[in-house]
Amino acid sequence: MPKSTLAGHPAHPIVITFPVGLLPFSLVMDIAYLATRKKSFAQASFYSMVGGFLGGLISAATGAADYFSIPPNTAARKTANFHGLLNLGLLAIYGVNIAFRRQKEIPSGGAETLFSAAGNLALLISSWLGGSLIYEHGMRVQSVDPISAADELRPPGDEAAEKLFRALQDRIILPAQPNKAS
Repeated sequence: MPKSTLAGHPAHPIVITFPVGLLPFSLVMDIAYLATRKKSFAQASFYSMVGGFLGGLISAATGAADYFSIPPNTAARKTANFHGLLNLGLLAIYGVNIAFRRQKEIPSGGAETLFSAAGNLALLISSWLGGSLIYEHGMRVQSVDPISAADELRPPGDEAAEKLFRALQDRIILPAQPNKAS
C-alpha cells in the first residue's frame, strides 16, 4: 500500500490536527456547560466533537496507509499497533458519545463528559505514541534536523511524565522477549 501524502508532505501528521484540536475543545465546552448550564456550550461541544470525529476518520485512513508500509516484527510496528488500536478505541468512544448526544435536546451532561474525558485520555496516550513513531522510530522523517543541538525547554513534571509514558510503552507495547536460549 502506498504512503499517504498531501502537497508533498506526509498526510497523517497534517490531518490529525483536526481531532487533536477539536476533541479536547469539546471536553472544555462540556465542562463550561456543566459550570454554567448554558445550552450554547453543550451545542459547541457536540459540533466540535462531530468535527473531531470526522477528522479522526480521515486521520485513520491516512494512518492506515502509512501503517502498512512499516516492516513487520519491528519495534515501530509494535508501537504502531498499539497507536492504531488505541485510536480505533477512542473513535468508538466518540461514536457512542455522539449517538447518545444526538438523542438529547441538550447534548451534554455528566455521563457524556466522562466519555469525553476517557476519549481525551486515550488521545493523549495515542498522541505520545505517534510522537514516538516520528521522533524515535523516524517514521516519515527526512534525515535533517537543524535544531538538534538546541537546548530543551521542559515544563515542570515533564521528566516524570516521560518516565511514566516510557514505562507504559515498555510494559504494554514492547514487553521483554523471553530468552529463547535453552
